[in-house]
Amino acid sequence: MQLTQIGTVESRYDTPADPFEMREKDSRIIIYPDFAAGLYDLDRCTHIQVLFGLHLARGYDLRTRNRLGEDKGVFATRSPRRPSPIGLTTVELLRMDGTVLHVRGLDAMSGSPVYDIKPFVPALDGRGTGPSTSEEAALRPRRDFTDAIQSNDATRCLMKAAEIHGHYCPGLALGVMASLCGLRRPEIGGLHSDGMEDLMAVVETNNCFSDGVQAVSGCTLGNNALVYRDLGRMAVTFARRDREPAVRVRVRPDFRSHLEQEGSRFSQIVARVVGRDGAGRDDVTQYKVQGRDAAFAMVRLPFDDLLIVETVRPELPDRAAMVPGAVCPRCGEPVMSTRTVAEGINRGLCLVCAQEQYGQLDGRGIVTASPGPKRR
Repeated sequence: MQLTQIGTVESRYDTPADPFEMREKDSRIIIYPDFAAGLYDLDRCTHIQVLFGLHLARGYDLRTRNRLGEDKGVFATRSPRRPSPIGLTTVELLRMDGTVLHVRGLDAMSGSPVYDIKPFVPALDGRGTGPSTSEEAALRPRRDFTDAIQSNDATRCLMKAAEIHGHYCPGLALGVMASLCGLRRPEIGGLHSDGMEDLMAVVETNNCFSDGVQAVSGCTLGNNALVYRDLGRMAVTFARRDREPAVRVRVRPDFRSHLEQEGSRFSQIVARVVGRDGAGRDDVTQYKVQGRDAAFAMVRLPFDDLLIVETVRPELPDRAAMVPGAVCPRCGEPVMSTRTVAEGINRGLCLVCAQEQYGQLDGRGIVTASPGPKRR
């Protein structure tokens, strides 16, 4: 079989690099003028498949080791050392400028020959339907979210976020949409958190909205990339520590009108269920059904129907410090040293043993709480 080169890859990588890192960057595919007519109507595709040559590969190995050190046959890996040095990747088509395709997600080095371009068809290609391999899951723990963010797949993000939140509701959908909208802004550049505080999210509410933000952005309380401000507003600010400005995304005050136009009755049922101990089983069932329908309707709406976006100056805390641990001498439990009594007769005790007040975040916001009866 004779392959015909139809174009060339231009990227920032001209030597082998981490393929997962490469897929986070934008690159270009330059199609030769003789094949320009073949690009007609391609700009209607959000994703395309690129068949390219692994032009720097020399020789092949039928048995190899993947990045986790597992022994594999070459056909069970993405190794470039293959009998036929050909690569195939599904990428996001950002835009077309004549015969120049701007893409994201391509793990091909600059100068790689391009042999074919095909539209990605979900019904045929099943993108994202199979389970992650152990290697990819270990190296890209947020693979599903990353792919969904890059393809602006709000429905997929909502479904993944519901795994954490426990049910579907408009608040969760708003957090998902606000995160997708903010992360895709050029000021943020599609970055999602890897838990190292390079991307920060500042949320202003602790309701369902904040779960959508944590799930999609990867900024969480546990990895110190989430800042909570007890303001009670459905808004989130995304900021990168290495650049300004930040992006604040807030919910439009009239967002419910768009839900009502879609025929949603969620606002009626929520008043009968939330915060009421006497809600009947039928009401709870309807709450879940109406919440699910409203959430899926919401993620199909344009961002502008739900959200207002503005650039702001970021106000971020310093990076989280490494806090030494301690052991409470009374209860024997490990505790952060910053959460022990600093002086007096209770010095070194945890706040519970010392019967000291402490901060608590619950459905009311940040409140002051007191320990229960003393431990024996």
